[in-house]
Amino acid sequence: MLPGTAAHAPAVFKIAELQKYSPEKNPKAGYLISKYSIDTYSHYAEQGFLTVVQKGSALAGFSVVIPWMNPELESSRDRLKPFLSELTLPDVMQIVLLDQIASHPDMARSGAGTSLLQNFRRHYPRHTILSAIMESPVSNAASISWHLKQGFLRVATFSAQEFCGFQNYQSGLYRFLATTSE
Repeated sequence: MLPGTAAHAPAVFKIAELQKYSPEKNPKAGYLISKYSIDTYSHYAEQGFLTVVQKGSALAGFSVVIPWMNPELESSRDRLKPFLSELTLPDVMQIVLLDQIASHPDMARSGAGTSLLQNFRRHYPRHTILSAIMESPVSNAASISWHLKQGFLRVATFSAQEFCGFQNYQSGLYRFLATTSE
């Protein structure tokens, strides 16, 4: 497990591109990941939000975890405010958004994603992790299954007639509860 650097950004971008949903491959399901540029990943590395895991000399996976009160999440906080008000959440300084987590397709089921999550939990055992996962119009079954297996619970639904170019959009908000001792 390594802090991501700007030098990792091109390889992280490549993994994200390989994982990205393609309507040509499967119009109803896929592993969805946000479209970020190499520059965005470099910026996230500079901010300390990017973590990578390697298997040998190859980049096996990465995660982007952003503190909830970071100004870059202002629009996300505004969109989710109605849903979050229904939840009992700890101090907002103890909340992070798991924005992206992915492994290289050749490393699928190698434990890279689980290692990234476990590493984060080891360093921040009292933080609550939130993750928004698209559910409609495209099923993101692989991501939902992984999150549930890791111990995330679905706690809210966000819906919009149009969002990020998708019509009749719906996503689930998933929460990984912080532990009180570790």
